Amino acid sequence: MTPTLWFVHGWGFDASVCHRLADALAGSLTDASIDPMPLGPQRRYDAGYVGASLLAPPSEPFIAIAHSFGMMRVLKDLPAHCVGIICLNGFARFSAAPDFAAGTPLRLIDRMLQRLRQDPMGVVNTFRARCGAEPYPVTTELDVDALFADLSALRDDDARAALAACPVPIVVVAAEDDPIVPPAMTAMTFADQGAMQVAMLADGGHVLPLTRPDDCADAVRRLVQSLPAGQLAALNGPASSPNASANRSQNVVIVNDMAPPASAP
Repeated sequence: MTPTLWFVHGWGFDASVCHRLADALAGSLTDASIDPMPLGPQRRYDAGYVGASLLAPPSEPFIAIAHSFGMMRVLKDLPAHCVGIICLNGFARFSAAPDFAAGTPLRLIDRMLQRLRQDPMGVVNTFRARCGAEPYPVTTELDVDALFADLSALRDDDARAALAACPVPIVVVAAEDDPIVPPAMTAMTFADQGAMQVAMLADGGHVLPLTRPDDCADAVRRLVQSLPAGQLAALNGPASSPNASANRSQNVVIVNDMAPPASAP
């Protein structure tokens, strides 16, 4: 048995941002060095910005596939039965601080917060355009309270301590041309994680699950392949089993060293 895959989207998106990645995980391998092992079932997180929310993590052992702000969500409340994290365009802190100069200036986030109540669709679609994503139709009903709360969390929250203490393997995939989480932010986020290295793709922007689904899928497969055989065997037990958490790698980071393709799909 392999762990469930839990997709966790970021701010201004919904569960559909991971549809192409989910399809890629169900398709054929693009890297011959990866064993063609079966993957676990898929579950989706949805913050409810544009529809019904689906917040609870799987009850069984799982790998979190966290996009953007989804990484902070996962780190802030990491269940004991999480066995690994895939971080796509992600971070542990978003806003700038005296010890985090690469973060987004507070004035930019404050400006978005001020406009969000007045023109929620304009703010969200402007952000999505910067990310390289399609806009929501103007008739889409937005949950402004949920968007405001999470944008405030992007301004105020800091999950770097949780990242430093994270006991499960992490694979990080980022892009050099990401306009939201530039390479400097990625480097500063993971600079103090001594064993951690980042797979920095040449392009793909801030929506790697959409623009580079095959590369993201290969990262997921590499993480599953790296899990100890004994740990995979333990996944046959219930999520609350001591073996399901006791066998987790302690402060081990899986390095994704795949070479970026010449161009984006």
